[in-house]
Amino acid sequence: MAGLIVFIIGISVGLGISVLKGEEVQAVVQSAIARMANQNCPNMAFGLNSAEAIHFAKKLTDFMTAISLEHYEIDKDGWIYICYEISGIKIDDDEFPAMKRAICLELHNYLMENHGIDTRSFFISTLTDTTMIFKIAASPISQRVFQTLKFVDTTKDDDSIMTDDEF
Repeated sequence: MAGLIVFIIGISVGLGISVLKGEEVQAVVQSAIARMANQNCPNMAFGLNSAEAIHFAKKLTDFMTAISLEHYEIDKDGWIYICYEISGIKIDDDEFPAMKRAICLELHNYLMENHGIDTRSFFISTLTDTTMIFKIAASPISQRVFQTLKFVDTTKDDDSIMTDDEF
């Protein structure tokens, strides 16, 4: 903290700005710390709190017979992790990518309906027969990281005939 104060005062003097007094320095430092902290602080309008995560699970009964919130966490960078324990998935394994897209659409609609936010800064990082994990970018830092992610659809078309161009 003292190093930051010396740095700010040094910049102020170096730029010809008048030297700040004790209370002014404290206000500048607190403002800078608040701005830095705000980059990691999740904006819950972009995500779900734990009660909403439980409520949202009830909307997913079209996809599985049982779903319950297993774990809810917000990390230091503002990512919200929501882990559900699931059972009785109502689709075949090859339909998991389509199911992921449909569940993400449900979450998008839920956020629009309950928060008024049009965001798609989330994805399902894990979907198995027993577990589903959402990652939601809810802070400015996590949203910037989300924008750099490359999502690849691993499903193949049913057209398995090779053409001359592919040969």
